[in-house]
Amino acid sequence: MKKLFLFSIGLLLSLAAGPLQARNYYVKATGNNTQAGTNLASAWSTIGHAATNMSSGDVIIVSNGTYNEEVTLVKNRCTFISLNKKQAVIKGGMYCIRINGYRKTVVNGFVLKGATVFGVSMTGGASSNTVMNSAIYSNTDGIEIFPDLTDYNTVLSNDIHGSLSSYGIYLDNGDNNVIGFNNIYSNKGHGIYLLHGDNNLIYSNRIHNHSSFGLCLDGNATMNSITGNLIYSNRSYGVQIASDSADDNIFRYNDIWGADQGDAFYIVSGDNNLIKENRLRHHDYGILLDSTATYNVILRNTVCSNLSGGIYLQTSSAVNNTILSNEIKGATQPYGISCNQADQNIFRFNIIHNHAQFGIRLVGSATFNTFSRNTVYSNDTAGVYIPDEAADNNFILSNDVWGANQDECVWIADSDNNVVRANRLSKAQNCGIYLDDLTASGTTGNLIAGNSICSNGLFGLRFVDNYIDDNVIRSNDIFRNATVGLWNGAGDRNVIRDNQFRNNSTGGIGMTFDARSNLISGNRLCSNNQYGIQIDNDSCDANIVEDNTVLGPGQQTGIHLADGDRNSIRGNSLFGNTYAGFLLDGDAVSNAVCNNLLGNNTTLGIYINSDDADFNAVLSNQFQSQSQPIAVNNGDFNAVSRNLFTDNFSFCVAAFGTAQNTGIANNTICHTVANSGIAFLDSASGYIMNNIILSNGYLGITNSSSGTVLISHNCLFGNGAGAVNAGAVLGAHNVFQDPMIDTVTAFLISSAGSPAVNSATNIPGITDSYRGSGPDMGWKEFTGAGDTTPPVTTASKAGGIYAGTIEVVLTAADAELPDNITIYYTTDGSDPVTSSTAVNGISPVTVSLSSTTTLKFYAKNKAGLSEAVKTVQYDFIKLPSEDAAVYNNHLDLSKAEPARIIFGKACTVEIKIYNIKGALVKSWPSRHYDAGQYQDWYGTFRDSTKKVGAGLNIILIKGDINKKLKMTVIK
Repeated sequence: MKKLFLFSIGLLLSLAAGPLQARNYYVKATGNNTQAGTNLASAWSTIGHAATNMSSGDVIIVSNGTYNEEVTLVKNRCTFISLNKKQAVIKGGMYCIRINGYRKTVVNGFVLKGATVFGVSMTGGASSNTVMNSAIYSNTDGIEIFPDLTDYNTVLSNDIHGSLSSYGIYLDNGDNNVIGFNNIYSNKGHGIYLLHGDNNLIYSNRIHNHSSFGLCLDGNATMNSITGNLIYSNRSYGVQIASDSADDNIFRYNDIWGADQGDAFYIVSGDNNLIKENRLRHHDYGILLDSTATYNVILRNTVCSNLSGGIYLQTSSAVNNTILSNEIKGATQPYGISCNQADQNIFRFNIIHNHAQFGIRLVGSATFNTFSRNTVYSNDTAGVYIPDEAADNNFILSNDVWGANQDECVWIADSDNNVVRANRLSKAQNCGIYLDDLTASGTTGNLIAGNSICSNGLFGLRFVDNYIDDNVIRSNDIFRNATVGLWNGAGDRNVIRDNQFRNNSTGGIGMTFDARSNLISGNRLCSNNQYGIQIDNDSCDANIVEDNTVLGPGQQTGIHLADGDRNSIRGNSLFGNTYAGFLLDGDAVSNAVCNNLLGNNTTLGIYINSDDADFNAVLSNQFQSQSQPIAVNNGDFNAVSRNLFTDNFSFCVAAFGTAQNTGIANNTICHTVANSGIAFLDSASGYIMNNIILSNGYLGITNSSSGTVLISHNCLFGNGAGAVNAGAVLGAHNVFQDPMIDTVTAFLISSAGSPAVNSATNIPGITDSYRGSGPDMGWKEFTGAGDTTPPVTTASKAGGIYAGTIEVVLTAADAELPDNITIYYTTDGSDPVTSSTAVNGISPVTVSLSSTTTLKFYAKNKAGLSEAVKTVQYDFIKLPSEDAAVYNNHLDLSKAEPARIIFGKACTVEIKIYNIKGALVKSWPSRHYDAGQYQDWYGTFRDSTKKVGAGLNIILIKGDINKKLKMTVIK
């Protein structure tokens, strides 16, 4: 350091000896002001004398010693150098060095102490002065730069400490000053106080151990740059922006830390400040925005281990700030970001982790804040916490929130109308999203949409309280949570729509306590272990569960309704559940189960299984490929009506146990494989009315109940073992085509040799109200042996020219025998025979074509009658790469050739053709054309009224496609 200092002296001396013919003068404590002062032997004794007698450009070299004087500099371009760094001591009066209005003075290497006002004072427009390499201490205050026009001064590489009153450096109204590489410490008040200054540069200083703040910008302090400073152990704040007019400043690359006191950054008011790439730690708060702090940008800072929090916005006027790409962390920090009343701020791309309580917290009237694309993880209580009834209308968007030691990813309590959208919420100990109510003020109107909520320790989403109402849960993917995907404990009028619930360990959606009037619609629920949807409390009433797809594998029950009343379960698809598609038990009363589609549920389709499950209606559902579609066990006054049962295995409807007054009416029951269509067993009672029961593998109706069962107005035919069993008691107006039973022997089976039944027959054990459906109704009538008319097959698309892939549907119809028709077809032009592709008992048949094909087909019914083979030709063309092109654009009228336009895409256009003379030949009005569709103009060019001459013709296409095509006609 001594070599560097001597080098700087030599440099200054050489500059002084330049073109201005500067002179060097010397001062030493033992000198004499009457001497020449031109060397050490003739040195002056006081620096003040030298300042008065030197000329601009001169250099004063001060020897070791103590000079008890106040030095007032009265010339421009003067240089004062300590011969040996910090060995010349100026022990001042009011000031040690005072520069009032002068320019380009250099003070280098002194000790300046003992001043009663400032060690160094630059005032009155003093500009372009430099104070460097000096020790400035034990003054009332250190350095003053004041007021207007005191600009372009440099304070460089000084030790400034021990000020007795307030300031290390006080800068007031000065602009474009540079304060760098100073060690500013242990001043009684503040390190640097900048009041009303613009474009000042404060860089690479050490500012520490002050009783108040390290650095403060106040008044109209604008466009200053504070960069690369080490600011630490200041008792109040590291940096304070204290004025609403302290705007447009830049704070960059500063390392600010403390002993858990004050705030690293305290922004009281300023606007448009940039706080970038700083390291802020071990303070009370890392950054505190207060009062009217607006439009500030906090970018790429590291904020860690602060006592009260990372970044805190605490007033309603701290608005429109942007907090971007910061890392906010620390186990001793209770939360990363907190907004208390602050509005309309943007928090984006931050990494917020390992806090003792919350990653993000919104309290007070914090509204319209946006948190997007942040990564929030491993915060002990919650990633995002909104616990205040006034903290509404905030946006939580596209964040990644996770952490095994984090209780909740998002926790909203009492707050309304927030949007939680497109986030990934995972691995919390409890919930991905927790909606709570702490003050009975309600958590309402929140939108939770498009989130991925997975792998949480208990629930994906959880509602806990009577006041979690009117929220919308939509289009979320909720999967692999340890218990239930969504658990609603008492919330009302919530909309749960278009979500996917999959692979949750207990269930997809659970409703309990007083959850009422909720809408569960359009969701897909699969493989959720115990159930897809469960409504599980006597007060869970009037909910609507509609249009959901609920399916296995690995899911026991599709929908489980336990205890709730007046719920509507409608329009759902329930497939592949390992126990039941729909289970209704407990105290479930007056519920409606209607318009649902059920199939392939391993044991039961709908199971009513409780003594108290009464007055429920099962209406207009469709059951296919179901082991047992409906079972009513013990419940009373339940109605099964207008349902369709096809191709199921066992009883389509079975009432058993003590089920009383079960009504089975207006159903269509057919093709039950291994048992009866309807069964009453044990002591069940009720009625079977107005049902159509046909083609079941066993009986139409089995009744072995000891209760009263009324069977009337049913139509039964084609059932494998007959209409009803031996114990059945028939009421009035049933219509049978099945053979009836013999009361002594057994059933009469529908096979060759069965006796005929006609309208005059009275069979013992059957009431006189029985009427057969016609004379001689025996086995031939339902095997088809008497049929004389073959079936007729039609193709859904006519033959012609197509592009791409088409689906041709073959449909066979037979007026006499509509069932069991086999369609035979080939696609290679050969005649179909019984060994060709055949679809047995199924109509229609879909054939997919994408290349030129000769399709041949016919149908055969169960009576063995076949129609003649039909042939349809399908030709395929290749779509052009452009929007439209002419096919065969050199048309020879001597040949029977078609002229076509091929469309490369579907369009709506108008087409006009002009001949070589410009006359309109033909036009087609605007209409829709599919891709590949064409127009045949062969006849157009032979029209007797509008003959086309040889040569060029123009085709104009206007509409979705605007194009001119050319075609040459050759005669």
